[in-house]
Amino acid sequence: AKAQAVSGQAADKARGEWAKAEPGIREELAKRKEELAPKLQAAFNSLDSAAQDVLRSPTAQMIKDNPQVITGAILPALVMVGVPGASMLSKAVSLVGIVNMLAPLVSMLGMTSAMVNDQDRMSSARATCASMPPTQP
Repeated sequence: AKAQAVSGQAADKARGEWAKAEPGIREELAKRKEELAPKLQAAFNSLDSAAQDVLRSPTAQMIKDNPQVITGAILPALVMVGVPGASMLSKAVSLVGIVNMLAPLVSMLGMTSAMVNDQDRMSSARATCASMPPTQP
C-alpha cells in the first residue's frame, strides 16, 4: 500500500509538472512549427505502420493499446527531433507509466500529429492540384 501511495504521488507530481509546462510547450511548438514540421514528417515517415497509426489517431485508447510503440518508437522520435516537452514527457512516462501520463500523451501526440497531418494533407493537396489540367479562362 505504501508503494502504491508513493507511485500515486509521483504520478500526481509528474502530471502537475506537465500541467504547468504545457502552455509554454504549446507556445514553443507554435513558434517552431515551420522548423519542426519537416523534421516531424521525416520522423513519421521512418516509423513503422503501427506507430504511424497511433500518430494518425492519438486517442487515449490507442495509446493504452500500444505502450511499446509509445515508449519504443514515438517518444524517442519526438525527443530526437527536439520537440519541446518530449524529453520531459518521456522521462515521466518511464517513471510513472503510460496510464498515469495518458492525458499529457494525448495532448503531446495531438499537437505533434497535427503538424505531420498538415504536412501530409498539404503534400497530397499540392499533388492533386499539380495533376489537374489548367482551367480555361
